Amino acid sequence: MVPDRPQPLPDPVSAGFWESASRGELAIQRCAGCHRFQHPPQPFCRACRSAEVGFERVSGQAQLWSWTVTHHNVLPGFAPAMPYVTIVAELVEQPGLFLLSDLIGREHAVTLRLGAPLRAVFPQPADGGPVLPQFEASRDREGTR
Repeated sequence: MVPDRPQPLPDPVSAGFWESASRGELAIQRCAGCHRFQHPPQPFCRACRSAEVGFERVSGQAQLWSWTVTHHNVLPGFAPAMPYVTIVAELVEQPGLFLLSDLIGREHAVTLRLGAPLRAVFPQPADGGPVLPQFEASRDREGTR
């Protein structure tokens, strides 16, 4: 069951991220000048200050960089998902390219380890709201941390 989550408010800078997610794809902002990825999206490149930034599809493959398990409900709409695992996923496309999300599958909460392989998934909300990229454990590759 997908919880009734707070809704993102896409703006001109982040719209490419949300549009890609609605198609079941993960796209991250990338600089045309220095070719660095960055997230969250900004109107300019944090590395070289170029305004030539756009969105590029990435693999959705990541490794677990950090996590916490939430057992006490503090946000409306999350009660059906308790306990849930909030994660920091490091995307394989670039060291230090992080995405904050949550983990699908509560059964994995007790066996998590740093560097565990993850892959992005895009559950469609029943209410037709925005698609939020989430992650699940992946058996495609071994963790590298």
